[in-house]
Amino acid sequence: MARLGSLRRAAKGLALGACLLLAASPGHAADEMTLAEYRASATGATLPAPVRDYVDGIGTGYVWANALLAARAQPRIFCTPGDSAPPRDFVALLDRQIASHAGLHQPYADDTALAMILLDALINDFPCESSPPGP
Repeated sequence: MARLGSLRRAAKGLALGACLLLAASPGHAADEMTLAEYRASATGATLPAPVRDYVDGIGTGYVWANALLAARAQPRIFCTPGDSAPPRDFVALLDRQIASHAGLHQPYADDTALAMILLDALINDFPCESSPPGP
């Protein structure tokens, strides 16, 4: 029993140490890819795999967040028509969003985070019907 208690104390100490290490580490906001970095990474029509994976990861995160909101009966971020599958080609969606704002009201600034542009694309391409405000 004494050994079990010792293991538990060690596990708690490790968990606390990990939490402190995470809290002390710099935030990841600086690691966000910007529009300028995205444009610079493309060589011709080819996008490097890590950049494609980054965009796909962001998009997949939005799909999961949307599914969780729907499961909790909360307003979703975007709404696909009927029972259609959520979008999968996030790079194409992102590229269309970037192109659609080029030269229109105001193009995206070079320092705009790709995550924000992709979120904008999902909301614009798959809008949810808004219900009228309550009394």
